[in-house]
Amino acid sequence: MSYTGLVPDRRLRELYATASYLLMPSLDEGYGLPALEGIAARIPVVFGDVGPLAEVVGDCGIAVDPTDA
Repeated sequence: MSYTGLVPDRRLRELYATASYLLMPSLDEGYGLPALEGIAARIPVVFGDVGPLAEVVGDCGIAVDPTDA
């Protein structure tokens, strides 16, 4: 795994386009923009079923319990 730091929008679209899925098992997420970007890129989104993230993604992704190992 590598960390990219700040990614320009153009490069971000490329990363989403080549991703197999987006895994976001957050315990505390503000709005969930990365999840929306994953949905827009038409990749599977796996997200922590908590707060606003669950409301934003709804049934467009796969909800998981972020506390369950």
